[in-house]
Amino acid sequence: MTPDDTDDTVEYTPAELAADVRTLLGDPASMAAAEALLSRLRNSLADISPVTIALLAVQRNPGRVVDAIAILDANFVDVFAAMAETSLEIAEAEAAERTRLAPLLAEAAQRVLEGTARLENIPAELAYVASIPEAARAKYESAGLSAAEIAGLTQKLTDDNAQRAAELQDEQSRLAAEIEILGEFLRTRDESALPEDFAPRSPVHGVTYRPAVAHG
Repeated sequence: MTPDDTDDTVEYTPAELAADVRTLLGDPASMAAAEALLSRLRNSLADISPVTIALLAVQRNPGRVVDAIAILDANFVDVFAAMAETSLEIAEAEAAERTRLAPLLAEAAQRVLEGTARLENIPAELAYVASIPEAARAKYESAGLSAAEIAGLTQKLTDDNAQRAAELQDEQSRLAAEIEILGEFLRTRDESALPEDFAPRSPVHGVTYRPAVAHG
């Protein structure tokens, strides 16, 4: 809420207006107070009669009734015109923001889907990687190799798959953190939650993921 309404030299851009709208929507106390005022205005207007308007006008501006009503009308026009103009500006700013953020929102949603699917697969892959050295050991034992021979054959395999397991665990942590960040952006539309280098990716076709694991 940085622009100063009293300073006509400050340009209030659509992006700044949209940011202020997000800030206000994230302030439950302010929104509740505004909603209560709006409700009171609607209820009060529904009960107001022409006589009420005329009497109020004369009380505030003694003299001819029609002149008093004209003055009251001018005051009301200023207030409601300002609200109508602000409402239009908000609608235009929000529309512009939707257009501007659409590629980022689509990219974030796609990455959340991809990351979630990948997270679901990692535990099974971790279990598979952990099972490879034992499976190789069992195969060598069945072939009648000595303990020393088996140890020599499986040591590198064990090391390689331990490294792969660590990489999978790192990927698991990174994806979980990324999904949380992108989820925050999708909920709030506040791009300040995104990493600085976040941008829509170029389309990639024909690429599939295949885990790299060492086999005995």
